[in-house]
Amino acid sequence: KTKRSFLPELELAQVQYEPFALMYRQSTMYELIDKTFAEAGFNPTILFDTLRSVTALNMVDANICCSLVPDFFARKDYVPRFKNVSFFSVPAHPTWQIAASYKKGSYLTEAARYFIELARQYWKR
Repeated sequence: KTKRSFLPELELAQVQYEPFALMYRQSTMYELIDKTFAEAGFNPTILFDTLRSVTALNMVDANICCSLVPDFFARKDYVPRFKNVSFFSVPAHPTWQIAASYKKGSYLTEAARYFIELARQYWKR
């Protein structure tokens, strides 16, 4: 099931000749990003890899490159930080599964249970 975004769509092919700042290869996001470019039919020119999406967005804000970041950076809490960034979704609307895990039979504090419940509610949106 593909989740639609609140952002307007942009075909990646429209920016295929632009340099990109992307998450480093060992990151959780990289496999998803790599698959997204493969579906778009090209390999991006990678200006640099980064550990943080905010670093990539700062480079986009400085008009140095493009990037792919999670859509929560486009929400109202982050947008004022990036005055020169336009946010779009890609047609594939890639997503990943998130899981909270703990050792079977182990004790969970009330705070840990509450955190897991908050995360569940947040990610269901």
